[in-house]
Amino acid sequence: MTDPPVVLTETEVRAMLPIGDAVPVVRGALVAHAAGAVTQPGRWRLRTSRTRVDVTGAHVHGGEHFTARLATPASGLSVVGDADGRPSVIVLDDGYLGDVRTAAAGALAADALARPGAATVALLGTGPLAELHLEALLALRAPSELRVAGPPDAAFASRMRALHGWTVTHADAPADAVRGADIVVTHAPAPSVRGEWLAPGAHVTCLGPDGHRALTASVLEAAALVAADDLPRSRHLRDLGHPADLRLVLLGDVLTGRSRAPRDRTTVADLTGLGAADAAPGARVALITRAITGAVLPSA
Repeated sequence: MTDPPVVLTETEVRAMLPIGDAVPVVRGALVAHAAGAVTQPGRWRLRTSRTRVDVTGAHVHGGEHFTARLATPASGLSVVGDADGRPSVIVLDDGYLGDVRTAAAGALAADALARPGAATVALLGTGPLAELHLEALLALRAPSELRVAGPPDAAFASRMRALHGWTVTHADAPADAVRGADIVVTHAPAPSVRGEWLAPGAHVTCLGPDGHRALTASVLEAAALVAADDLPRSRHLRDLGHPADLRLVLLGDVLTGRSRAPRDRTTVADLTGLGAADAAPGARVALITRAITGAVLPSA
């Protein structure tokens, strides 16, 4: 008789997989995806009269688990199964694993594409995903200034100062935050960054399922390279009226050095959510859970 699946809450998952530990896990998933070592069906979306439901899933070849993830704008649920199909862990995470995937990928992109010694980060939009992204970025880089655009939020600023010994300031408008910044991060669902605001050689990261809608054509016209977690979805940029000759590459190839960004040129990371990057953190949580509960781990 097989063990029943273990049900985990978001609090338990946060303790098992803090963002700093998730960064190398997500890196491995991005690299595996670029190498074609992932089985990943297309995203499936269901719309109800009140919301939308996105279903993703993937299996990283050679791994002992697969992950299927169901997410709405308000919550998330992941089912992690052994590679032979038996459910192992059910994660009721209220979106945490999805945010971890996106935040870690965004930090990895900035680390790989931003100029060495990048000192100033402009953040457009706040919230849990923004906090996780900055925490992941600080595990890889040591910028000295954070500019936050949006409604003033003293509590958010205080938490950001506690993360790192950097100067945290509020900008009244996105343009004020972006001008002169080395790294620009946007969570906005609509165009919020303009190419004329960008300093030469700046890096721009767009996060979220429709993050690329935050990019105006002028940003992409200035970009020497756009790194995407998923090429088919990022090619949709062209359908939005953006340049047809964009140089699109996989982020996993940038991380391994197979694709390289020109020095001192504008770069963009377009991250819309990758099934493999859902699967890898889910698999790590399953392994930790089995170790904690004393159940027999799958054989390597």
